[in-house]
Amino acid sequence: MFYVLMGMVSWSFNTLLGMIASIALGSLAIVNTYVLCRYPGYRKALKEISDEEEKKLKREGRKAMWRHAVVPWWEV
Repeated sequence: MFYVLMGMVSWSFNTLLGMIASIALGSLAIVNTYVLCRYPGYRKALKEISDEEEKKLKREGRKAMWRHAVVPWWEV
């Protein structure tokens, strides 16, 4: 849905670049839909990878938050 929306926005610019971008986004939406329908395990793999990445970013954020909260600002 996101690619379709972005394709519609870029088509509304009524320029050559907007039309090319709209066609590219439309074809990307079709390819992504095909891959997700053809390989249902792909969605699970993407979910696992994004969950791991989210956990890693939360840990790094907590470390940075504690570093800034505990250490005086002139030592950070």
